Amino acid sequence: APVTAGGPAAVAAAAAANPGGVVTATSAPAGTTTSSTGPTDARVRDGASPDTTSVPGRGPTGGLTGKANPLGGLSTDVPGSGDSAPEGATFMSFTASPNYQRDHQVYASGFSFQHCAATCPALFRSDDGGATWTRLPAIGFEGGVVMLPPSYPADSRVFVGGPNALKVSSDGGQVFTPLTPAGGYTAMSPAFSAGDGRILVGAIPGWIYHDDTKAVTPFDAVPESTSAALSFAYASAYPRDHRIVIGGTDASPNQNAIVSACDGSNCTPPAALAGSTGTPAVMTAKSYSRSGLAFAWTPQGLYRSTDAGSSFSPLRMPAHGQVQGLVDDGRGNLFLAVLDNDGRGGTSGGLFASRDAGTTWTRLGAGTALDHGVAGVIALPSGNLLVSPYAARGGGLQCSSDGGRTWAPRCP
Repeated sequence: APVTAGGPAAVAAAAAANPGGVVTATSAPAGTTTSSTGPTDARVRDGASPDTTSVPGRGPTGGLTGKANPLGGLSTDVPGSGDSAPEGATFMSFTASPNYQRDHQVYASGFSFQHCAATCPALFRSDDGGATWTRLPAIGFEGGVVMLPPSYPADSRVFVGGPNALKVSSDGGQVFTPLTPAGGYTAMSPAFSAGDGRILVGAIPGWIYHDDTKAVTPFDAVPESTSAALSFAYASAYPRDHRIVIGGTDASPNQNAIVSACDGSNCTPPAALAGSTGTPAVMTAKSYSRSGLAFAWTPQGLYRSTDAGSSFSPLRMPAHGQVQGLVDDGRGNLFLAVLDNDGRGGTSGGLFASRDAGTTWTRLGAGTALDHGVAGVIALPSGNLLVSPYAARGGGLQCSSDGGRTWAPRCP
């Protein structure tokens, strides 16, 4: 049964021990920069008890009416509830096209709150690097992280690792159909388009979706068979470096967080994340194969490994709260999204940057909406930073083209 960890009741809170929550791709295909967050219970918001999540196509307030957005973007006849503009949504993850330098496409996955009785899963796409956005119909979409084949858009399919299943759309995000009977943390092989058509799914005992045969088989490298759920991060140089970092839990009643590094079916002894319980989110740095730098986080803390995942040490958080996203821009910069709910309706946290692998952090966007907490972050291949600040009824988007000094609702 799913185990729910404590944490902020905000919709973007990282409840990393809940394998039934909104999933996270902790590794992205080559060419993408996907925000890595912990799983989230998408039904929880504003300190309230979980309510019923609206399903696209069956929302309580009927279909959307297309309307122009003064900041750009038009969405018409989108089924379900919620607003057609990103200002009414909170986004937990972003995914850039592997062909971004040519097509400038970015996907934003989250939940719409305006004109919505509960929380409505919402999927947006930008075709111009974040300048304008269109909400996709996304029938069958339940939240989760978008994964794009490395050969995209030649292979135009859009995969989503969702709370209940791995799903795919073959029509540009119009309709999503399930590929697996379970969900959880997911990760697409960076060689997905080059003969290794696997997607890993973290629901126990761990599963592998094989794109060539459409078969689903048990994952063959489980560091702890009693884990509550699994998470994955491929080596940045995969498949030259065949290692995969895997998060899980031990067999104790507390379900302590552990991480192993596996090369094929050979895994290192599980490394404990001191003081943390539940399945951690994991991420390998772009320099992982050279530096051995990897990260893991739970609602209780952020951890770093400098030996390829054999051991982890806690890092000092730059602000009180939970990690919502951690990304590496490949230029020596880490960006950390933090959100904290004080239980009285207030939130805090922010966006932070580090140039020393997380030893020290600098706040970005001080004095802006980012101070209320950030739900998702991506460092686009263009150099722009795109984030989703948290707000009770949807924080929309903020973009910076100068390293975080100034911010605007759209990317230039």
